[in-house]
Amino acid sequence: MSAIGAVFQGEATSLHPMMPLEVLRSRDFTGAYVVTLLLHFANFSKNVLPEYFA
Repeated sequence: MSAIGAVFQGEATSLHPMMPLEVLRSRDFTGAYVVTLLLHFANFSKNVLPEYFA
């Protein structure tokens, strides 16, 4: 968790961040980002994990 905090701190203080943190203030963008992240986790668990735990 501290590594994630360090990444956000670095992005917040960078002159040219890879993703400006201001976009996360938009509720629509953040909601779509979270839904996409959950769908990627679901896809991974459906397609990859059965290979290891079958």
